[in-house]
Amino acid sequence: MTLRFGIHGSCVTRDIFAHVGEDEKLEFYQARTSLCTKGPTRGMLNLEWIQNLSDVWEQRMVAQDLERTPLDLDSIDVLIFDLIDERFNIHHVDGELMTASKQFLDSGGQGMLNSEMAFPIGSEEHYESFRKGCAFMQDLLQDTDVKVFFHDARWAASYVSGDGIHDFEKQGAIAGSNKRLTRMSEMFIQVIKPERILCAPEDLILGDAGHRWGKASFHYVSEYYDCIWSQIMEPSD
Repeated sequence: MTLRFGIHGSCVTRDIFAHVGEDEKLEFYQARTSLCTKGPTRGMLNLEWIQNLSDVWEQRMVAQDLERTPLDLDSIDVLIFDLIDERFNIHHVDGELMTASKQFLDSGGQGMLNSEMAFPIGSEEHYESFRKGCAFMQDLLQDTDVKVFFHDARWAASYVSGDGIHDFEKQGAIAGSNKRLTRMSEMFIQVIKPERILCAPEDLILGDAGHRWGKASFHYVSEYYDCIWSQIMEPSD
């Protein structure tokens, strides 16, 4: 049986499928959206301003977050979550939450919707909103046969280049992001109870200066992707 996968997360999981040449197993990929914003589908009166983005994929990601496009759970066997895109601020308009991703801001969404920051990242209000989003997802998943895998990813503090291993700049920001990810991961596991947790050893959490998308703390060395893929494909008990 060929498993069919969906992703709610970020490039750190999407890049695994590209790296191993298994794109055809991926039915959908929803990114640039925080679990904080999850809830019933909502209609947006005018999203024409999203056309300010030249990339169709970026347009789709912004629209899916704003409209809360449902995941096509009927099309998949396994849904993989990761939390790397929880790095974005959360905005609100009249109490409605939305992800202030780079794409949302680049499209002019903040000005078009007159959105404001809902709460500081890392605040108790932020964590409570995240927990509520996890609970909403769990309610959607509990009556399906979809298995949930959790890719428990972290920001890399160092990267590999041709002349060795180097530290990224802004070590404090990386440490702060990983501290938040640790707390959010604990919440996610507690609420959603994933069937499988995917994680790499510390020595593989390394950025790659030669990565196809450029050098970043969440663009890893190839050995990282191989490690996580092997865990994804482990037979179930």
